Amino acid sequence: MRVAAVALAVALLGSSPAASAGRHDVALSGFGSFDADGKLVVDEAGFERMARDLGLAMRPRFGGPASTVGSLGFDVGYSLVLTDIDERKSYWTHAVPDPDKTLKVSQISLRKGLPYSLEVGGVLGHLHGSSLWSFAFELKWAFVEGLDHAPDIGIRLHVNTVVGSRDLAMLTTGGDFLVGKTFGLGGMVQLKPYIGYAGTYIRATSHVIGVFRTGGLQPTTFILPDQNIGTHRALLGLRLLATVVDLGFEAALGKGTQTYAFRAGLNF
Repeated sequence: MRVAAVALAVALLGSSPAASAGRHDVALSGFGSFDADGKLVVDEAGFERMARDLGLAMRPRFGGPASTVGSLGFDVGYSLVLTDIDERKSYWTHAVPDPDKTLKVSQISLRKGLPYSLEVGGVLGHLHGSSLWSFAFELKWAFVEGLDHAPDIGIRLHVNTVVGSRDLAMLTTGGDFLVGKTFGLGGMVQLKPYIGYAGTYIRATSHVIGVFRTGGLQPTTFILPDQNIGTHRALLGLRLLATVVDLGFEAALGKGTQTYAFRAGLNF
């Protein structure tokens, strides 16, 4: 059954619009331009804002519910993550010729329960319409779990790297603090609402970039300054478990960029 679940998740990712690469391939040459005196001007602030949006879009989702799958439990899921951006801003048009107003990311997650209310997992992500992939490792601990008259409380830590761009290297790390409760419905269905706080650190670096002057034959090369970005988001989520079928919704809300994720998976 586990092999079938993994095969289903891989098929979902492979059949997603991510296969139509191109539209959201990030190029950083647009952040360099020449002024009237022929001096190279670098848009560091624009690079920082674009990297913030992209890092939040590629961040692994569904740290909740606050409880774990149990020491013998196993979870596999497919998530569609939608991140709203302001595609009219210059920092996006500098990076992508024709950005969509919503960044769409497919993520496959595999998680395994361990003793002592621990859980480990991995997440594979792909930005639709691009060659960008993400690989994440996560560790979760529910230090309050399964009490009748108290909520479940847990934390999740994760590290995530984004690859596939010739211009950009990105690493994100973060932690989620989660509070939730499990409610039984009719014996066969469990409802698991949760709230939380998500902190994310994004480190974005550029490779050597070349930009041409008008009529020039040789490029001028530059490297954008490294960006170290911290973000904070409120989490609102809901998971519904019917026997082994797991459905979920999660919203990450904060200043600037909002993210909504939808999930379907198997939990056994």
